[in-house]
Amino acid sequence: MRLINASTRRIHEFLSNDSVPDFAILSHTWGGEECTLQQMEDPNVTSRIGFAKIKLSCEQALRDGLQWVWVDTCCIDKTSTAELSEAINSMFRWYRDAKVCYAYLSDVRGINEFPYSRWFTRGWTLQELVAPPNIQFYDSDWHYIGSKLKLRGQLSEISGIEEQVLRSGKFRHISIARKMSWAAKRRTTRIEDETYCLLGIFGVSMPLLYGEGKKAFARLQEIMKISDDQSLFAWGLAEKPRTMQQFLHECAPQDTRDLHGLFADSPSDFTFSDRIRVLENPHPVIPPTVLGDGVRVELQVLQLEKEPLQFAALFCTMEGNYESYLGFPLKRWGQQWTTRVKELLLIPARDLARGGNPYRQPSVCLIKQPSPFYVGPVPKTVLRFIRLADAFQDHYLLEEVVCSAHATYSPIDQIITLSADLDKLHAAMIFTPRRDHKHFFGLIDKTVSMRLKKARDLSCQGRACGIEMSTNKFHGGASITVTQPSFAIIVGGTLTAPWIDCVTILSDTNTDDDFHAFLDTNKKENLARVCTTRSRLILKLNEQESMSGKRKARVVQAIAHYKSRHRGSYIKDSERRPGMGWELIYNERNIFVDASLQLVSKNLVERSLFLFLEIAGSKEQLGKPQNTNWWLY
Repeated sequence: MRLINASTRRIHEFLSNDSVPDFAILSHTWGGEECTLQQMEDPNVTSRIGFAKIKLSCEQALRDGLQWVWVDTCCIDKTSTAELSEAINSMFRWYRDAKVCYAYLSDVRGINEFPYSRWFTRGWTLQELVAPPNIQFYDSDWHYIGSKLKLRGQLSEISGIEEQVLRSGKFRHISIARKMSWAAKRRTTRIEDETYCLLGIFGVSMPLLYGEGKKAFARLQEIMKISDDQSLFAWGLAEKPRTMQQFLHECAPQDTRDLHGLFADSPSDFTFSDRIRVLENPHPVIPPTVLGDGVRVELQVLQLEKEPLQFAALFCTMEGNYESYLGFPLKRWGQQWTTRVKELLLIPARDLARGGNPYRQPSVCLIKQPSPFYVGPVPKTVLRFIRLADAFQDHYLLEEVVCSAHATYSPIDQIITLSADLDKLHAAMIFTPRRDHKHFFGLIDKTVSMRLKKARDLSCQGRACGIEMSTNKFHGGASITVTQPSFAIIVGGTLTAPWIDCVTILSDTNTDDDFHAFLDTNKKENLARVCTTRSRLILKLNEQESMSGKRKARVVQAIAHYKSRHRGSYIKDSERRPGMGWELIYNERNIFVDASLQLVSKNLVERSLFLFLEIAGSKEQLGKPQNTNWWLY
């Protein structure tokens, strides 16, 4: 540490802290022609403008019985990066250890101009106000204005620092956000200095890297490694903060483009954070961890229904509103990362509460600002419709694929492309039965199928949603009734929680008749368990309504039903003698569809949801769900 001899104006270096004598220290704002360490060796240094305040400081120190004075302009060798770094990391301690600090306000004449001095607007003078227990203020003519203790009320009003802190010099109990607010309106000449001037305030030491710009402030915020004070993340508070509901009502999610990482860009983001109060965290949590440009942190997270945004609540509240947490929206991007919206909101505690407990178990959040190469909030994702071994086309035809507004379908590639990952209805694939009945016989009972194929007369009647067939001219009589309606596979949900369902398609004109016909067909496996009309299904897609309660990755559903009644012989026809009896045989069976969704891919980058479909004459004949590894496609 270097000190100026108040009598000789010569600078001496003290290599050991134990050998440093009592000294006075000068606090001032820099102006023109300041005196450096090298210039103090020049006999003509006294002609420089900056030498006048050095001379006045030395004279005042001698009057106060002190022989040594420290002045930052000339007691640091700024040509040495190592010494400059050491001095800045030690400066708070030097101001705290000084016997007296002379605050020279070069732009003030008398007490009336005191509140308007630029000394209160500079970054470096913040620690020079907080650290010294004894400060004497002087105006431009070196007339005494008053002491820190005497002026503490006015100083508190000007600086926003509590009187108790100014009186005692103790502020370890003050929240990070509030201490940041002290520096929010102060400025420095160099961007990095708005960070370096706060090292002593937060008790942090770190190397100086001039040229790193705002990255210096991000490094400073790694103070979270030694503190569980979540007010570090409570930046972005507006003068009149909005509630979560107001934010959702006034800002569409796609319009929230002010996306950030977890850390603030500068102290100015904490302008209104002096109103923040820190709450006790009842949950033991793992300290936040820096992961490259992002942060792993445990926070209370609220997910609202039908909203793509999540809301992270901090253990902080705002003065005057103790029924709400302070928090911020989280928007997902990429595979695992989220990004925060800058604005700090009021999140009602009742919305976060569960079972009467106002606290929610914390969730792990990976937060960082979207990468420059990241385009859009959600990458496009495809839903591929794949025919497996012609598992359905002999019995049903894919007639139409109807998409919502955020999805498109390519019939050539059989690919549905989603433009947004929304928790809504995406598409419906409508299947109609083949009118060529021989394809249906492959699914029903072999005996009935053979007899029907041998029938000399087969009469058929087609319906909008079903088929009825009968024959009465085979071995004394045989009949079969087939109810084979159209059906649709609908797909919805998010990509992380997709769902499908199977619905029966009724005709738009005979809806009631079709519905009751299905009810009468089979009481056990009701074909109309979930049903709708084509027009209503299209309307739901256009309205973007979610099919409430449907959250299945696989669905097995009866889609067709047949009943047969025929006479069968007790013995083989070749052994039959006149008068032998007949057996009356009844057959009744359902036809099932099995649909499932899986996440598969062709490579390490392109991942898609695949829909698998199979039709069989019984549940037992259905294949097991596809168990494919995603890389096989």
